[in-house]
This record gives sequence, C-alpha cells and structure tokens, in this order.
Amino acid sequence: MIPSRDGALSATLVFALAAVGLVAGLILGLRKGLPAAKAPAAAAAAEHSPASRPGPSSEAGEARVYQRTHDLVMGSGYHSTAVFAPADDVKARAALAGALQAALDCEKRISKYDPESEVRRVWAAGPGDPVQVSADTFRALELSVDLWKRSGGAFDCTVQPLIDLYKFTGREERMPTDAEIAAARAKVGSDKLLLDPEKRTVALAAPGMKFDLGAVGQGLGADVACEALRKAGATGALVEIGGEVRAFGHKPDGSPWRIEVVHPRALDRRMAVVELDGNAVSTSGDYEKYFLTKEGGRQREEGRRKKAEGRRQEAEGGGGAPSPLAPPPSTLHLQPSPGPRRASHIIDPRTGKPLVGGAVSVTIIAPDCALADGLATAVSVLGPVEGMKLVESYRAEGKAVEALIVEETAEGKLMPHLSPGLKDKLEVDLDVSVQYPAPAPAAAPAAGE
Repeated sequence: MIPSRDGALSATLVFALAAVGLVAGLILGLRKGLPAAKAPAAAAAAEHSPASRPGPSSEAGEARVYQRTHDLVMGSGYHSTAVFAPADDVKARAALAGALQAALDCEKRISKYDPESEVRRVWAAGPGDPVQVSADTFRALELSVDLWKRSGGAFDCTVQPLIDLYKFTGREERMPTDAEIAAARAKVGSDKLLLDPEKRTVALAAPGMKFDLGAVGQGLGADVACEALRKAGATGALVEIGGEVRAFGHKPDGSPWRIEVVHPRALDRRMAVVELDGNAVSTSGDYEKYFLTKEGGRQREEGRRKKAEGRRQEAEGGGGAPSPLAPPPSTLHLQPSPGPRRASHIIDPRTGKPLVGGAVSVTIIAPDCALADGLATAVSVLGPVEGMKLVESYRAEGKAVEALIVEETAEGKLMPHLSPGLKDKLEVDLDVSVQYPAPAPAAAPAAGE
C-alpha cells in the first residue's frame, strides 16, 4: 500500500483464480500462489522489528494506532493496523503478533506448496478416500464449491491440472495444444469434490484431481487475522494480504477506512476510493502478470512488481504523521508492442484458456474478504454482463455485495460498470492524463521504535 493523495489507504488490489498458482518466468504468470508457510517462530522473530510499532503518540486514555508488517504471508506482503482505546502498548503488540500468527497458521493449512498442508494431504489420498480438515480449510472449500455452482463453472478450485499443464508448456515457451487442454480439463470439476460437512472431510472422486484454494486464500487469511484483532480488544482494524483488505471499526477520529483502487492501465494512478465499514474489498485484474497475444505469434510480458513490494500503509490517528511500512511502488515497465491484445493470468476453467479482453479489472466489496476474493475472480471470468448478474444474485439474497467492473472493448476503450449500490457513491476516474500531487513524505520513526 502507499499513502493516498487525500488520506486514503491505497492498495494495488489484484489476484487470480484459485486454480492459478504463481508460475514465475513462464508464459502464464499466476498470482495466487501460496508458498510453504513460515514456521511459527518467524512471526515471533519479527515482533520487535521496526515494522511492529505503535503509531503516533497520544495522550493517556486516548485511542492509539498500532501497526505490524511481515514480508511474506501467502506469497505477498502482510500489513495490519489496529486501534486500541485506551492505548495499551503491551496488549496491542500481543494482539498484532497473534493476528499475524493466525494468518500464518491459516497459510500452513491451505498452502499447496507445503507438503505437510491439509491441501497436499488430500491430494495424496486415493480417489474417494476422505481426509478430515480444519474449519478454515473446509470453509474455503465450501465457499469455492458455492462459487462454482453460482458461476456456472466460471470459478473452479479444481483447475490445478490446467495450472500444471501451463507450467509444463511454459518451460517450452509455448501454449498448450487443444488436445493437451482437453486432457487436463477431464480432471477438472468441482462436482467431483466430495465434501462431508458433518465429518468435515473432503475427498477427490477422480484420479489425478487436485484443488487450489489460492483464489480465496489471501482473503481468508485477512478475515482470520482481522477477527483475531477483534477478539483481542481492538476497536478498529484493517488487515491487508496481497491487496485483499478486511476492516472493522473506524480510525481514532471516527472516519472510515479508505482504500484506493488503481487504474488497470496506469498503476501509478487511482481510479476510485472505496470506504470500508466492517466489510472487505478485493480487486482482480489482468495488469500484474500477463502476456500479449497476436496473430502468428505472441510476446510475453510480466508485471515486474510483487505484491510484497510497492506497498505502504498509512494509519491516521492521534494527530501524527503516517508510519512507513514498505518502499514506494516501482514502475511497471511494459515492452512496446504494436497491436497485440493482453491475455490475463486468469484461466477460464470452462475453456482451459486465459482470458483476453473483457473485464480487465473487477473490484468487489463484500461482508468478508474470502467472498470478495473469490467473487472478483469469478466475475473476471464471466465478464461484465454475466458477472454483474452474479453480483446481483447475492444482493437479491440481502447480502451487501457491490462491484466495480472495468471492461476493455476490442478498440481498447475502458468502460466502467457499477452495481446499483455504488452508482451514486463511487466516483470512477479512468483518465490517465490526470496528475495527482505526490504524497507528503512520511515522518521518521521515533528513536527506539
């Protein structure tokens, strides 16, 4: 995150399908990978680092802002801000450490890269053999299956065989053939994912099946950490993992948490500012990792920014200046290319191929971050029209779900689509010619912090 120009929190809110893991240096750069979890000691070791410090000082009895950061949680940077009233340094530090550990524990359970994770234990089981999993893992699976049903298969957490295929062909610098895609798709389908809510078990019905919880994982991690802060007594908090943001309460002055959403074609520009009030926001886009397609050939490009980099979080409270948590974002350098269209890092499970055009940026506001995370991917695959219908299905059930969908036409024009609840509240600026003033420099931390 970076300090916004008007006191908001800015997030480069991007992510990919649960089916899409991190494939560095391949044709498909896939964002949602969850690398092997750090040991619990990693969280404790960072507890007294400069990134774990109180915000600006305040008078005794007043609310105080505390912050905590970690370099790598679920493949991305982790940032948390908590408000405690009255200020209590010992209690706040313990709460922030506990919230971070909760996110790391969640990663340990759902990471497909950790051979000891619950996900890998299910992969290793024989077809039809049930494996009992934790409440967090089962929650992620139930949400994923529900999204699969609601989206008509546009969201599918069992798409891992397609990821494996693209990793293999990526090493050969080629796209998979139709026959290879068809063979991989035969192992895909959440209808073959067998869940037993009473026993909290999961089984894979077909040989060669695998699932990936990456498209809801970072959102789930933010939910878990935010809930830990609530239980620890924070009066307000904001947690961000890889751009997935969950918040509750308010800043010390009573104002809401504000999040900037970046322009999908100019990452140093904001296109909207979202206010959070006990809910979450997530954005999926084609602008972090992608490749270009063109008739007769292709030119690969990858966003050179990791989510763990280029973020700075600002917590306003106590009348002081923001505390720096990370370096400012680096510039995204794109190779010049005449005419090719951008293909997303998000795979459509129904076709086995990456998305091209359509919804290039999808921002979802939802009651919890895991839902926002998964919905942003589903809507990206469905496109503006069908995607908005999916959002409306939640609204019809009384769920506070909103969407900002940015469509790119064949001519390269960007068109915003807003759900009814945002049309009169959210101002969207897609003009890349606007020059915003640079944020004020952050104050240096006090001695000893």
